[in-house]
Amino acid sequence: MKLASIASFVVVAGLASSASAFVVQIDDYQSAAFTLTVDYTNAPISTTASASQAGVSGVLGGHRSSILEYIGLPPADVEPEDRSRLRVVTKLSGSLSLSTDTGVTPKVTMTYGGPAFNMSTDLSTGAATAIAIDFLRNDQAMPVTIVLSSALGTPNAATASVTVNVPASTNPFQSLFSFADFVASNPTINFADIDRIVVEYNAPSGSDFAADGIGTIPTPGVAALVALGGLVASRRRRA
Repeated sequence: MKLASIASFVVVAGLASSASAFVVQIDDYQSAAFTLTVDYTNAPISTTASASQAGVSGVLGGHRSSILEYIGLPPADVEPEDRSRLRVVTKLSGSLSLSTDTGVTPKVTMTYGGPAFNMSTDLSTGAATAIAIDFLRNDQAMPVTIVLSSALGTPNAATASVTVNVPASTNPFQSLFSFADFVASNPTINFADIDRIVVEYNAPSGSDFAADGIGTIPTPGVAALVALGGLVASRRRRA
């Protein structure tokens, strides 16, 4: 049986990346190998492939769930023999990367934690005010959504999300998801008790991007003050 279009999600252990020094590291994209594949013939066989991993070093809470899916099919006028050249390939090898041929629209969802893992992570520690994704490149602008959940399984459970339109760039850059921009359910999200983090990359057809880390950072001014405070305290101790 001829495969008409293939979507693959591949994760392999990689070399050290150049990601930022995060306050809380969510994923360094360094560890745990796996491959996800979605196949097409003249009609879709499956539109989703997923993997769930536990005990992963370099990942907040040690758990990473990854989903690759087609959310847009090849145009109806594309012949089967042409569809066979349409591919979506996502790799994690020291960086998270997606390469897509024109004609198929993919979505990649990365989930960290959840009710069964009870991360209870304080994302606001170290004066952090935002989640940052370090991109190595991105050839087409795309919306990226981050969804946070706190106090899961309790009456105070809450969810908050924010979507940022990540720009196109051939050079490394950083996209920020400010805590102040998250829109929360009732009750308000507790950034000091986060149990689940979901990152959705809504890539357009023909997109190509790579990122080499995700985590929390303080605002630049706050970071400088924290560093200065630490330096002053160190000098006082030596004195």
